Amino acid sequence: TRARLSVSRRSPVCVLEGQAVCCGVAFPFSVRGNNFFATNCASARTSATMFRQTHLVPAGAQVWMSQVVSARGTRFVYASTLALYAHDRDDYSLSSIPVTQTETLSAFDWRVSINGNETDAFLVCTNDDVIRVYTSGDGGTGSSPTLTHTMKFQSFGVRFVSWDQHRGDVFLVVAGNSLYKVTLNGNGTSATTTKQPWPNQGVVTCFTRHPSNNRQCAVGTKTGSAWLFDAESGRSVPLSRLFQGEIADVQFDPKSNDYLLVATLGGVITLWNVDGSGDAGGMSTSHKPSQVMEFAKQQTGVCACLFVPSAPGTFLTASTKHGVLRLWNVSNENPIHVVNCKEGGVTSACALADDSGRVVVSFRSGDVGVFDTKHRRRVWAKGPGHTETVFACVYNPANPNQVVSCSFDGTVRLWNALDRSCQHTFLTADAPRRFAVLSGSDAQQRGSGSGNADESFGGGPHTHEPGKGSLYTCAVSCDGAVVCAAGFEGDLYFWDVLAKRALPVINIAPPRTGCVHKVVSHPTKPGVFACASLDGRAHILRFSGEIIASIQHHSPVCGVAFDPFDERVLATATADAWVGVHGSVAGSEFGSFATHSLALTSSGDSKYVTTKLGVPEGGHTSKVYGVLFSPLVKGRLLSVSDDCTARVWSLAERPGGAFVCSAKTVVLTGHINKVRAQNWHPEIANVCFTGSWDGSIRCWDAVLGLCLHVTTTHAADVYDIGVHAARPFRAVTCSRDTTMRFWSTEGMAPSAKLLAVMGGEVSGARVV
Repeated sequence: TRARLSVSRRSPVCVLEGQAVCCGVAFPFSVRGNNFFATNCASARTSATMFRQTHLVPAGAQVWMSQVVSARGTRFVYASTLALYAHDRDDYSLSSIPVTQTETLSAFDWRVSINGNETDAFLVCTNDDVIRVYTSGDGGTGSSPTLTHTMKFQSFGVRFVSWDQHRGDVFLVVAGNSLYKVTLNGNGTSATTTKQPWPNQGVVTCFTRHPSNNRQCAVGTKTGSAWLFDAESGRSVPLSRLFQGEIADVQFDPKSNDYLLVATLGGVITLWNVDGSGDAGGMSTSHKPSQVMEFAKQQTGVCACLFVPSAPGTFLTASTKHGVLRLWNVSNENPIHVVNCKEGGVTSACALADDSGRVVVSFRSGDVGVFDTKHRRRVWAKGPGHTETVFACVYNPANPNQVVSCSFDGTVRLWNALDRSCQHTFLTADAPRRFAVLSGSDAQQRGSGSGNADESFGGGPHTHEPGKGSLYTCAVSCDGAVVCAAGFEGDLYFWDVLAKRALPVINIAPPRTGCVHKVVSHPTKPGVFACASLDGRAHILRFSGEIIASIQHHSPVCGVAFDPFDERVLATATADAWVGVHGSVAGSEFGSFATHSLALTSSGDSKYVTTKLGVPEGGHTSKVYGVLFSPLVKGRLLSVSDDCTARVWSLAERPGGAFVCSAKTVVLTGHINKVRAQNWHPEIANVCFTGSWDGSIRCWDAVLGLCLHVTTTHAADVYDIGVHAARPFRAVTCSRDTTMRFWSTEGMAPSAKLLAVMGGEVSGARVV
């Protein structure tokens, strides 16, 4: 590349002008001009360098599967919503992401080193009751496993899958109230499924095998029954006691075939002598399990119990209600030690496959930690992560080293963009109720009057529950002081970034029918936000609750954006496939507006004019989900839609406040599913980014309509793309795979990077 560079003083970037040479042909380009990349030049560039992943923020551990963590050999694995994450047990490094799915994981198991063969095999089930078998010969080195078998259990509701650790071709499946044995056939594609006889009539809540004698199984149910099952003979022996309430966990003593722990959700913990049932000779009905001890009753919420292999007779219990791990000895009915975990309530636990006394614990916060039971301390923590779809990720406008994200799990998280650590987690449960700003029939004072504060989640003495207060969007005020988030419930949540405290909630729309899909911050006015609601309204308001403007669209509103060049202009995206551009004719900004309906746009009394951009203007053919003005080119607007396209509009204002298209709309075609994420490159005027339900991120020349690069690193729908002007060659994305990923776009303008580093005029720069 031969280029002349000059410094842009408003940020450490540059303007490039010159020629890009590709295959002996020179193509003119200008970073702020109209011909950034031509087709041949774009295709000649190494695509991996244009939008290159630099860091991954792993998904948090999911919270609904009964056994989220599992340890085998030299690794341990935890399950997120769509993937399994494998860590080395010695240095705790993330060794691989062995399995990713497009549907939510509901059960998994894995095995290693069958007969000395370095083979990992993963067994996963998703919430559509499809079971998949993956094998790998990498011995944990990180190469992708191979899908060998796929099978569907029709509407049975698969709850557990369990490998026979001594046979690589057999596993058990608990589906509905039934148990199935699956044998993988030698041809590598088919399997034989046999229904097993067993006495169960209720919902199975826990299922385990003996660590060394894999034919010996134990089962617990929601109705309080528990029994032993021989996987070879099919015989069952029930425990003599019917417990009150749900069985939370059953675990064998790994040092013996004789002992079994049974824990109920209600806090009852018992030790049973199973008298060698399920030994090599097969289970005998003459061996009746007997209760040896009942330990001190615990508070409700017990979720896990397990023996500690390094300390015979020692076991651990955990609860969903708190972060206290209790250590017990079978000779004492009371706990002997406790380990305090700051991460809060536990979801599951397992022991590492060695004699170190370490256990892996997953938490309701999405964190995963390793704890040393000998020294009663935490030795490693993954760090918190979102446990559900991450719908939004934005940079703090006042701090380019801080990223804010929100998720369907009801949390907003502040991240350090330099080391990707979570600095703070805000919960919708913490937000106090204040008042409603609804009008008409919606003004039921939902959560605003005395006695109504607890009607929706977020008011009153609630504790955080994943999935409650589900969030779809977030934004940070231009001064970086206030975070606003919103979602399914039609509420606007606010948090003080510096004080790390929740501010009063604003009930901006009716619940469910008024979901808020987008909030944005005003580019220059601190504490001012705009939001788009499915009840057909877009609002501009202050976080104090003052409504500055309300625009009724008579169509669900999905997106909203301020014009950074003109505070009088606001754009909206609607479900009826049109883009609205609203311009004030009475004042210098939206602060002069009152509530207004689009039905009045032609009235002489209107304080602003709305222009509808639809199919006749070259617009979308299906729901428009988002809009975003260019920060570098006045009048340039990007929109994304369910029609699988993005469109670039060139707008000019006419006298009187209406807008017209000054150039033909540019259609960005390439995605094969609904487009959701969008952003502009903060320094290269003609480059924009989009993300889609097809899992891809695309970089575009917004003037020529050319796709410059495609990445499919995310395992599912991409929902947001964040950028910051002070970090022009960095980006962050989020997805339904519950991860956040950080990217470098330096490959788009390598000479610009050199200029930014040199800090002055560079001559003769070239790519080598």
